[in-house]
Amino acid sequence: VVDWNRTATRILGHESDDMVDQRLSVFFADEEGRQALIKKALDEASDQGTFRDYQLLVRKDGSRFYARVIVFALRDDADGLQGFLILLRDDSQERNLREKLREKEHLAAIGTAASMLAHEIGNPLNGISTTVQLLERFISREGIKAPQHMLSTLKDLKSEIDRLTSLLNEFKTIARPQKLSLQPVKLTRVIQETVSGLDLQGKGDVQIVSECSPDLPPIRGDSAKLKQAFFNLFKNAVEAMPYGGTLAIKGYVSNGSI
Repeated sequence: VVDWNRTATRILGHESDDMVDQRLSVFFADEEGRQALIKKALDEASDQGTFRDYQLLVRKDGSRFYARVIVFALRDDADGLQGFLILLRDDSQERNLREKLREKEHLAAIGTAASMLAHEIGNPLNGISTTVQLLERFISREGIKAPQHMLSTLKDLKSEIDRLTSLLNEFKTIARPQKLSLQPVKLTRVIQETVSGLDLQGKGDVQIVSECSPDLPPIRGDSAKLKQAFFNLFKNAVEAMPYGGTLAIKGYVSNGSI
C-alpha cells in the first residue's frame, strides 16, 4: 500500500499512516487462499487492464464483510506497469437484500408447489376415506361376518388415512402465508391445554410430569401457534418412548426470560 484515503479508513478501520507499506493480504479473510486471490487479481488486472469480483474482507476490529473489489492496472507512457489502483465498496447491505430476495422467491416456489401437491393428494385421499367408511357401514348394516383380519386391516387403513390427512393439513400451512395473532399469552395455561389434548392410548407406560409455575409472567405471542408447536414437541417425545418413560415439562423464569 502506497496511498490510502479517508473512505478506506471508514470501511476498513485502518488509519492511513498505519497502512503505508503494508501488504494487501492483511485485508483478505481467507487466510489459506488469500495469496492466490491477490495474485489472480493483480495478474488479471495486469493482463486485461481491470479485475472485478466480490471478496470477503476483514476490518481492523476483526469483523468480516463482503466488498465489491475493482483493480485497475496503472501504466506509464511506455506501457510500463507502475502499480494498481484498488476501489472497494462495502456490499454487505446489498448482499443481504439479494439473499433475502432469493429466500422469498424460494419460499414462494415452495408454497406454490405445496398448494398443487396438497390438491393433487387431497382429492384421492378423500375418496379413499369415503370408500373405507362406506365399506365399514356396509359390513355393519348387512350383518356380514367379516374375518377378523379384514376388520383389522380396515382399522389400520383408517388409521393410516387419518395420519396422511393430518400430515397433509400440516403441509398445507406451507402454501399459506402465515399470520400471527399476537396477544398476551400465559404459557402455563397453554401447556396445560396442550397436555390435556395428547392421546396416550397405545403409547406404552408414558407419564407426564409438568412443573410450570402458575405465576409465570405473560408473554406476547400467538396462543394457537404456540400450542401447535408444543403439541408437536410433546407428540414427538411420546413417540420416541415406545416402551414407556417420562415426559417432563418445566417452565420457570431465568434472567428475565421464560
